[in-house]
Amino acid sequence: MVLPFDRAFSQTEAEDFVQTILVDQLGVRGVITGSDFHFGRQRRGTPAFLRAEGERLGFAVETLDLMDEGDEPISSSRIRAALSEGAVTAANRLLGYHWFFDGCVVKGDQRGRELGYPTANTQTANGFQLAQGVYAVRARLGDRLLDGVAAYGKPMFDNQLPPFETHLFDFDEDIYGQTIQVALVGHIRGQEVFNGLDELIAAMDRDGKKAREMIAAAEPLSTLDVRLGFFAR
Repeated sequence: MVLPFDRAFSQTEAEDFVQTILVDQLGVRGVITGSDFHFGRQRRGTPAFLRAEGERLGFAVETLDLMDEGDEPISSSRIRAALSEGAVTAANRLLGYHWFFDGCVVKGDQRGRELGYPTANTQTANGFQLAQGVYAVRARLGDRLLDGVAAYGKPMFDNQLPPFETHLFDFDEDIYGQTIQVALVGHIRGQEVFNGLDELIAAMDRDGKKAREMIAAAEPLSTLDVRLGFFAR
């Protein structure tokens, strides 16, 4: 159940969230949260508060300790920070699977096709925090898995809200309007400005070769990673 987090919802008191959402609408028998979980207006809902409410209203509450990696607990903030720095390997390790997103393939400026690298473009939102750069990727289109190299950011052209541009190897089909899922395998380089299109194309050739090498060496990170279907043992 996904609830839109708007201003009105953010003002829901912790007691009302438990009674209205958990009990009245969902009829929960048990709730599992992390030990740093907070909810309700001004973050008044804590694990201890939830346990007390569960005892009062008749549902069980289990609180899970945070997992550590290095000297810090694993958290969504830490994962987002890694992605914002282009640290794909670190983000994937913290997640336990290859980070992926999906989007509808839209028409771009067709410049990639002119350069010999046609791309499947997905529009990014204002909150898309991935570092601009070039990535090795594995994409899922329907029931097909396709390897590729992707670029996010267009420093030599219009770089305002750039799309995520995925060049799929050995692929030439019209897939506008279809949904594509893209998993990040590795970070190849940051965005660069080149002295002309010849230098840009040469860099793209190197990027494609590096992406193929990284994908060939990629392994699933966990059973969950296997079940997500981008990588198999």
